[in-house]
Amino acid sequence: MKKFQDMPVAAFSDDIRDAIKGSVFYKEEGAFVNGQKGFEEGIKFGVVASVEHDQIDYEKVQYSKKSWANEPYQTITYVSAHDNYTLWDKISIVEKDTSLEDKIAIDKLAVAIVLTSQGIPFIHAGDEMLRTKTKENGDLVENSYNSPDYVNRIDWSRKKKYKEVFDYYKGLIELRKKYKAFKLDSAKEINDRIRFLEKGINFKEDNIVAYSINCKDLNCDFEELIVILNGNKEEVEIKLDYNRFKVILNKDKINDKGIEEINDYEIKIEGISCAILKKI
Repeated sequence: MKKFQDMPVAAFSDDIRDAIKGSVFYKEEGAFVNGQKGFEEGIKFGVVASVEHDQIDYEKVQYSKKSWANEPYQTITYVSAHDNYTLWDKISIVEKDTSLEDKIAIDKLAVAIVLTSQGIPFIHAGDEMLRTKTKENGDLVENSYNSPDYVNRIDWSRKKKYKEVFDYYKGLIELRKKYKAFKLDSAKEINDRIRFLEKGINFKEDNIVAYSINCKDLNCDFEELIVILNGNKEEVEIKLDYNRFKVILNKDKINDKGIEEINDYEIKIEGISCAILKKI
């Protein structure tokens, strides 16, 4: 049995949480998934699980101005938990005049960031069916520790109503479980394998985070993964240094065998979406 002091202890990363969806202290404040600029470095900090990485500008990370994890297993990567608004309620507050379709896209992008980042992923129970904590009069509850079951229950009918969202979460979990690239063992391996694409070289717009993961010797049938996170509401174009990829995840679908094949150095990424590409 390990001694307590030899066991890894992990902390929840408020950096990635608020860079994704906005501050928990200002309910109408959004962030990356809402198309707001200036959160790119916070997302990158979360992608590498709060460890030191030479491509992060720590002065632009919202809270932490230096790395605070020595290894990725010391960071819990999340976007919502039992306290504060549920992810869906936060999105609904920030995006009052946004269509249901776009709000669902925002939710999918948020969970895609969590489940493709390094560290220990954490999902609030019910997020996969757009859980809401709502009073009988329709008011949303932020901290429901003293609320009745009507507010705190998980409404299982939402699993059927939002099956596309449930399936997207499920598919992301399966991808993460299958590919070691999304759960690297050490800070050294993260620095050796993850390289961020650069604004001005690979893309023009703000509010994009894109990176490659070197998958050599990770028991994969491919050499590299590209993850692209587009927080803009508009389509963007990404320039790559290779021209043969299979898209295995896009805004709507997940298919490990490939949704489509790209034979070009440029790829268009839909607004409010994540794309994952396999090098072939």
